[in-house]
Amino acid sequence: MANLGFSTQAYDPNINFFTPIPAGDYLAMIDKADVKMNKAGTGHYIAFSYIILEGQYAERRVFDNQNISHPNQQAENIGRRAISAIGQALGNPNVQDSDQLLNQPLVIKVTIRNNKQSNEPENVIRGWASKDSYQSVAANPMGNMPPTQTAGMQQQQTPGVVHQMPPTQQVNQPPQQTSMPLQASQFVQGNNPPANQVQTQPAATQHVATTATAHQYPTGAFKSACREF
Repeated sequence: MANLGFSTQAYDPNINFFTPIPAGDYLAMIDKADVKMNKAGTGHYIAFSYIILEGQYAERRVFDNQNISHPNQQAENIGRRAISAIGQALGNPNVQDSDQLLNQPLVIKVTIRNNKQSNEPENVIRGWASKDSYQSVAANPMGNMPPTQTAGMQQQQTPGVVHQMPPTQQVNQPPQQTSMPLQASQFVQGNNPPANQVQTQPAATQHVATTATAHQYPTGAFKSACREF
């Protein structure tokens, strides 16, 4: 017989950690960034694990994969731009190693889409911004906010701006957020690739973008990491 060391009454057994969290902006941090080979064996990607830091969904996780090497140049560029955006959101635009992205707070813009294989809803990360932009909004919700962008979604030179991926169709409505969402202009946007563009990536959350709006790594920036896998 062994003492558990905690009271089970303090934990809600009805929380489903496999159900997507509602779309919105969340303060989070990357706790895992593992370099892996894709299923075809033709390239490598970083498997990111984000943990939500506060609010109703604290300790929930969101997963995201980004290519660092791929035979499809467009797929490779998309992934490298996203990693560059993460680095800028963390205040480190010259990231050289995936470990430099770990255990630091940043804001992630989370949406929901249906998985192409299972048709089940899943979370997708569509943007990154600095934690300072999130805190300034939460602390001063009536302060001076950048104007909401028009349908053209033009890039704005706004403090805290980092990167935003194109929106996807949501399958449910988010509940009321505990902090005021960031304005669209606080993220930099990209565009979807052509519909017939095929990318080889594991069945997990995936980003799509073509227009470079943040710092882009030169080819081979993660070459040393790739050789290890």
